Amino acid sequence: MSRKFFLALVRAYDAHRKATRAAIQKENLSDGYPKVLMNLSHNPGCLQKELAEACHVEPATMTVLLRGMMNKGLIRKEETHVSGGKRALRIFLTEEGEAMAETANRIFEDTHKRALAGMTEDEVETLCRLLTKVKENLAED
Repeated sequence: MSRKFFLALVRAYDAHRKATRAAIQKENLSDGYPKVLMNLSHNPGCLQKELAEACHVEPATMTVLLRGMMNKGLIRKEETHVSGGKRALRIFLTEEGEAMAETANRIFEDTHKRALAGMTEDEVETLCRLLTKVKENLAED
């Protein structure tokens, strides 16, 4: 049973990643950009630290991603002061970044429609519930 589960989970993940990656690369986006774009489109002006947490990446990784995105004109940074007078950076999408976020959203929606084709709404709900349970079972304490 555990091998069957392992293979099903890994194969589904690989197929999803491959389909999404191919579409993302056609848009000249790097792998890490879509989740940053999506987070910023829903939470404009969030702090760089918060963005790293929301994207589940290390702060150093986020710094590299944001540098690349800034060089491509997808984001802009604004300095702000947080508690204790410390400086921090708020991140915003540029117009080009907003357009890319819409493109990323379309790519994900198309991939999800393909992935869930032929499933009922109840089956999708069950799948999501079960995958959430798997994640919770494996989450660090």
